[in-house]
Amino acid sequence: MFYKHFSFIIGILLLLVAPHGFADIDTKKNIELSEVFTIDASDEAKELATQYGEDIIYEWDLQGASTKLGPVFERSFNSSGEKEINLNIYSNIGNEKKLIQTRDYRVFVYEKSIGLIYDVSMGSKKLEDFIDLSKKEGIYLHLLEKTTEKEINTRNILSQIQSYKQLYKNRSNYIVIWWEKDFVLSTLSRIEQESVQSPGNELNIVLTSPFNVDVLKNYIKNFLSNKSALKRGILIEESSRFQVINAPSTINGLVTELTKNNYPYIEVNTQSKISQSLFLSQFINTLSNNGYNLSGIYLILIIPFLFTGIAFIKHMVGLSPVGTLIPVAMVLLVFSIGLIGGTIIITSLIILNILIGKFINRYTLLYTPKISFIMTINIIVFSIIITIMYHYHIIDNNINDIMYIILFIIISERLITLIISKDFGEYKYNLVNTAIFVLLTYLLFSIPIIQLFLLAYPEIILLLAPINFIIGKFTGLRATEYFRFREVIKNIEE
Repeated sequence: MFYKHFSFIIGILLLLVAPHGFADIDTKKNIELSEVFTIDASDEAKELATQYGEDIIYEWDLQGASTKLGPVFERSFNSSGEKEINLNIYSNIGNEKKLIQTRDYRVFVYEKSIGLIYDVSMGSKKLEDFIDLSKKEGIYLHLLEKTTEKEINTRNILSQIQSYKQLYKNRSNYIVIWWEKDFVLSTLSRIEQESVQSPGNELNIVLTSPFNVDVLKNYIKNFLSNKSALKRGILIEESSRFQVINAPSTINGLVTELTKNNYPYIEVNTQSKISQSLFLSQFINTLSNNGYNLSGIYLILIIPFLFTGIAFIKHMVGLSPVGTLIPVAMVLLVFSIGLIGGTIIITSLIILNILIGKFINRYTLLYTPKISFIMTINIIVFSIIITIMYHYHIIDNNINDIMYIILFIIISERLITLIISKDFGEYKYNLVNTAIFVLLTYLLFSIPIIQLFLLAYPEIILLLAPINFIIGKFTGLRATEYFRFREVIKNIEE
């Protein structure tokens, strides 16, 4: 009798001082229909039995159906959806049942799984709504990769896809790549590059983008021809993505559903060939097949237009930017890290070098050490500015390409040479003209239709050769000169 009362008192004390939490038990969060779901708390049961010295009672409650089992719960489900399992753990001290701990488990049972690669810039709300709708239909969206278009080159996407295919090959025979056209096609380029290195990995891929598929028709041909990674691919508009949920688990079944419901889609013809005479289209296709992202290819294409634009505004309009290389480098830098980030860096660079120039001109230094000194200061300030912009999320892509640093050094060196010269005062208007040129060209070449047109018909670059020749032969008045000499022109006409 005394022993029972003593055991009861000790049990109560242990219950009061013992921690009410315990380590998480590793369980699956998503299981296939008819797959056995298991929660094994055996190791914990031994610890609790040692701690309390009495029997431990486990009560598992599955959606209102209470059952008494041991520390191991096993159950298979014959319907899809989210299932909630509640666990109550009791100690039996002095024939009195005392609650030690409660725990809730959730598991999602699915009939179909779809692999998804998406852009993190898409916004969580849109993705969450899609996941919630998928769950209601008993579909598990397996998030294979979340990244950005600029970071694609650093990802090993194909290995993730292959792992997914082995685990879920009976549930779906395609994967979905979702977001803007730049992200979708750059991701496919990365997959193609990895597939070339590991042949025999043909995939069915559904590309979904907010962009109109009819507009993308010619554009797709140049960018996606000769893709050995694709067994079958289709492009659908973002509004059609819910058909992915409603359609069967094969890409052929998805196409059937899209056709039946009159949803627009484009069949990606990977076997199509680009004419050998279209060497610039061949160039785009070659870069794409070797993993280059779309934005990088686009920057290469616009460089001739930037130089032609400088020639036009200088000799036809009459606005003179600072040289030819600085404006082009500034435009490329702004495209690489964004308008706000690029503006901050370039503005800071100009102000910094004006201040350094005022200081350094007081001393007589040899030219090369002087430039080296100023460049060192520029690099230090550049690193500080980039750190601050990352901290405040002004830029969100990784500066992982040496091109950004090269552009920065080119701009810095040219501006330093200009600013520390004695004739800097004469170049103030040139800096203003440079800023106008950078802003206008950025806005112009950011227009999606222009991007699509250049990538679909890159051979238009050939027209720039005669245009530059015509500009070079021009000897008339520039547009601004008509304004400056309007009184003289008026008197002549009279």
